[in-house]
Amino acid sequence: MKKITATFILILLIGLTLRAEISSVSGKIINGKGLTIRLMTYSDQVSYLRETLASAPIGEDEKFHFTIENNAIKYVWLDIEFQQAEMFIQPGQSYEIEIELKNLSISTSYYNRTGLPIKIVKDDSDNLNLYIQDFNQLYNDFLLNYADNVRSRSAGSMFDTFIKAINLRFQNATNPYFKDYIRYKTASMQLFLRLKSRDNIGLEYFTGKPVLYENIEYMDFFHLFFEKYFLAGGKYFNYNKTYDLVNGNASSADVLDSLKADPVMKDVELRELLLLDGLKELYNISGFKHNRIILLMDEISRNTSSPETRKLTDNIMVRLRRLQPGSPAPDFNLSGINDEKNYRLTDFNGKYIYLVFFESGNPACQSELGMITDIYEEFKNKVVFLAVSVDKDPGKLAAYLKMADLPWLVLQYGGSLELLENYDANTYPHFILIDDKGQIISCPAPSPSENIKKLLGSI
Repeated sequence: MKKITATFILILLIGLTLRAEISSVSGKIINGKGLTIRLMTYSDQVSYLRETLASAPIGEDEKFHFTIENNAIKYVWLDIEFQQAEMFIQPGQSYEIEIELKNLSISTSYYNRTGLPIKIVKDDSDNLNLYIQDFNQLYNDFLLNYADNVRSRSAGSMFDTFIKAINLRFQNATNPYFKDYIRYKTASMQLFLRLKSRDNIGLEYFTGKPVLYENIEYMDFFHLFFEKYFLAGGKYFNYNKTYDLVNGNASSADVLDSLKADPVMKDVELRELLLLDGLKELYNISGFKHNRIILLMDEISRNTSSPETRKLTDNIMVRLRRLQPGSPAPDFNLSGINDEKNYRLTDFNGKYIYLVFFESGNPACQSELGMITDIYEEFKNKVVFLAVSVDKDPGKLAAYLKMADLPWLVLQYGGSLELLENYDANTYPHFILIDDKGQIISCPAPSPSENIKKLLGSI
């Protein structure tokens, strides 16, 4: 009876420990009135599936406020029109920030957008964000100042001096996340400077240590340390060995067991993380069988004792299958430009859809959309030519459409950033071809100038 009572108390304590607390983020977005702001994070640091934790319009006073349930320190970002300002939030803590938003068209390439500078007006009780900002500045200054000498004979003494300065600067910092953040960011520097052998660095920072899934610098160091592990000609694995195991008849247990040859890989949870990360990479490399990779991932998920491993597997599966040929195209519910009707993907069942996301002032969009007339006449009986505008100025869009006289059915994205993300519409124009059952044929699909006519002729 005492044993049962003790077990019950332990379970209760664990439940209380893991119970989510309320975190809040508020602040002011200068020049942001009327825009949508989102608080976002990654579900994990392997699949990089994005999660929207909260979303709201920025008020007339340029202010916003979010509250979320949170049970762990999270790396998050505030997203405004795909511009991002990064920060960290702790359970039960409140934050106040300020961001000055620069004017940037949503049609600007996703990859050319710069991060937004964020001012932490009120940090948490550990000053986690201010400490991380301070440390990152010192880290970047060190690399900049010693860039010409980082691999000289004096690199070791320079590194030791830097570590002593960091330890002195942050001697009063007690937050475990911040300590691990420093530990693994400086581990990346140590690996780059080649101050120790690769095996010794791995033994120091991985072997016998917990896997810190939520710590962004741990995971960055993990990716750096094991980069191209299954493809490069390392001591313990190479391309030929990987090819034979993955494409052959080996079970996931066989592959995990083969990783034990690496002295760093003594811990099964670390081996599972490495194998999942490697399989995700191999999925997109010619010569590796998709069905075998999915099978191995499924075996890992079924056999693991780690909830984090199962979560990672599920997320990677979602990532690998999204927007792949044969996967369901994301649904939408958008209003037409020239009528008051709303359109959903299912409204076009039985016809193929050639879908484009565009911005009317973009010269590349104007050129590509204007090339569709002849193609439209040939395929209009079995293909719907559907254009979704990301314009924010209805007047400019209307003027363009009147001038261009396009055969596309034009819809408005309605400010739905989730829709753009669901279709990976990060640059414009962005084309997708969908079959008559609502499944992806090609994403991205060829544009009119890239001979989409040939692909349409084959369906």
